[in-house]
Amino acid sequence: MNRTRAFSVLALLLVATARGAGPAAAQSVGQQEVGVSLQGPTVAVPASLQDIYRKLAAAWESEDSRAIAHLAREGRVYVVVQREGIGERLAASQLQYLLEDLFDTTEELEFRFPAYSAYDPEAGTGYAVGERLYNQGPGIELSDRVFVGARNEHGRWVLTELRLTFE
Repeated sequence: MNRTRAFSVLALLLVATARGAGPAAAQSVGQQEVGVSLQGPTVAVPASLQDIYRKLAAAWESEDSRAIAHLAREGRVYVVVQREGIGERLAASQLQYLLEDLFDTTEELEFRFPAYSAYDPEAGTGYAVGERLYNQGPGIELSDRVFVGARNEHGRWVLTELRLTFE
């Protein structure tokens, strides 16, 4: 049993037990019917943070490495490429160069944030999981998850992290 499935079954058992039902009842409850919050109340993601995600997605789809690098402002972006297994903090100009190289070897089809996003108002940080669809050659369509971190600096959101998973 994979980790995600095991966690879902455990969560269903805990919810069923808390309601006074046994394990048999937990098996009959559908995953879509139960919501378990492990972090407490959810805080709405600010529109300004959502805007940086939209800008990143639009720039990525148009293969505009300069616009993506601009989202980092003067800060450094922690970039991890799972295939390489190494992460580095890059200046915006270095990020631009890395992305130009990536875009030269692929045809970007779509970039979206369907999976997950979080916002910590106390730390002034945001986090989202996006999906990148691209062609790596004729008839070779692939998708990757992209983890994106952002930080609020003096009222402006800046890109602080990119993790490409190459699934």
